[in-house]
Amino acid sequence: MSEPAYDSTGTHPVSFGRFLLLRSVNDSAGAGSIAIAYDSHHKKLVVVKRLGAEKVNDETAVARFRDEINIAFRLTHPNLVSALDWGVVDGELFLALEWIEGQTTQAVVQRSAAMDKFVPLRIVGGIVVQVCAALDYAHARHGFVHRDISPANVMVGYDGVVRLIDYGLALSSVKSSHTMQGFVAGTSGYIAPERVHGHADRRSDLFALAAVCWNVMTTAPLLSQGEDESTKTKLCEKLCRFRKDAPAALGEFLWTALHRDPSRRFQSARAMGDALQSSLESPVASEQEIAIYLDGLFSHEKRNAAGELAQWSALYELHPQMEGQTPSPTVLPAPAAGNTAVLPRISESRARAASAIRRDTAVIASTPAVHRPTWFVVAGLAAALLLAVAIVLAMRSDSNRPSARVVARPRPQQGADALPLPGAALVTTGPIRDEATPSTEKPRTHKSEGVRAAAPVHRAAPGAPRVPTSAPVALSIDEEIRRANGLLQRGQTASARRLLDELAREPTARPRALVASAKLEWHQGNYDDAIRIASEASHAGAGADAISVRAFAELDARQYARAVQDFKHVLDINPNDADARDGLGAAEQQLRKTDR
Repeated sequence: MSEPAYDSTGTHPVSFGRFLLLRSVNDSAGAGSIAIAYDSHHKKLVVVKRLGAEKVNDETAVARFRDEINIAFRLTHPNLVSALDWGVVDGELFLALEWIEGQTTQAVVQRSAAMDKFVPLRIVGGIVVQVCAALDYAHARHGFVHRDISPANVMVGYDGVVRLIDYGLALSSVKSSHTMQGFVAGTSGYIAPERVHGHADRRSDLFALAAVCWNVMTTAPLLSQGEDESTKTKLCEKLCRFRKDAPAALGEFLWTALHRDPSRRFQSARAMGDALQSSLESPVASEQEIAIYLDGLFSHEKRNAAGELAQWSALYELHPQMEGQTPSPTVLPAPAAGNTAVLPRISESRARAASAIRRDTAVIASTPAVHRPTWFVVAGLAAALLLAVAIVLAMRSDSNRPSARVVARPRPQQGADALPLPGAALVTTGPIRDEATPSTEKPRTHKSEGVRAAAPVHRAAPGAPRVPTSAPVALSIDEEIRRANGLLQRGQTASARRLLDELAREPTARPRALVASAKLEWHQGNYDDAIRIASEASHAGAGADAISVRAFAELDARQYARAVQDFKHVLDINPNDADARDGLGAAEQQLRKTDR
């Protein structure tokens, strides 16, 4: 759960005009901060996105924020987040949006990967088809192109309704600002190939949505930069390695949606949604089925959210519509494009003074309607009292024993023979507002596919003993590595990690097992672990294979100088390595951009 947005005293939520900022959602999202807030006028919870007084004099930031407001108020659809209000408070421009209880698809992917299971294809289809409905509506209005469709910007509500959020980078005829020439705005791994050359239309959004579809289906990032005629069979085979339950038509659907040539893709979101439904062997999941599935993944978070809502309901008078009804937008006109009358330029000293006033103000915008504690508060106090009594009695009974110091259990050492804990949350692609903004990841420009199956997995008969990893036979090592790859392809990531960890303990198998482990971590997006394990494999004598994996992980981790050196080293050993040659070109290109 995010940290609360408290004032300088640390005891009260922040008062912001008629809003009471209750909990911060993301303090570094795009151009401003985002918080769940109580709207004292309309008696409901909303999401308030603020530009920030310190950015009022930043013309680019102001123009982008105003464009987002302009676009948000012109789009009204069940699968798009609704804009409710906008204005200026103490020099800060804000946008109030509907509050959605749910999770991003990015969180869904991470939780599914941590639980070693795939999202059912019908659920994936239900999510993507709802986004297609949103895009089919939006693309027909004001030349709208989202330009930042990614797992982080597709919200799945606990009610099963999927909503596309964040219009900060969207194109539209009502937009007044423009992206700086030479930069590509968007999220790495979800940018259509033509975007690199400055071209973007509705088909670019469809490519990004197909990349999201791939990510949710496989829990792995899309490494391809677009498909062509020669890669159709390869893509279908790759999908089948991930998902044994994927029908052949689904691979053809992804190949069309991810085609490098925009004219070969689906030409509308409706056509893409219809094709996805036709490619699945059963109908896509309904909103109710998605809600049930999400409840299974995030039951703990959902209970916490319900408890938090109950606490807010006890403190503030909430309109009944927040209990499940769709909030209706506040009747307030969107700002006219180019109109800056409501944005007075203020000096830095005035901005600092306004910020200080906000920090020192602890006045709640509306008197709480209910002050009496609810039953769960009383129960919590009683439980705390009983716990305190038990601790005191335990301390007295142990007074004659040596004192024990309670310490946090450390994370296992990431040494030569240790791997990350099974089921750990995976790192996925993060948003990049433009190429000049720091990020943890770059677009994939290489062709490698992570852990590959060298041959079909040979399963032993039930009850047959497994060949011990200590057997110094090359065939045994091959079988164990293929077995680990098979586990990974079936989504059993934790089991694959454990098997490779065990194999790496045998000196004769250690180099190849470490290379396979490094590929696994790189394929899952854990680039730092991949670099570390690949370095260990190199020291263990794995040679060019280890250096190649480390180079690709360094490329994705934006360590371009190191990636260039490693790719050159690989090419010195094997001049015919096409993947290393492509990786070197990509690393050098990104290094030149960084130097500029």
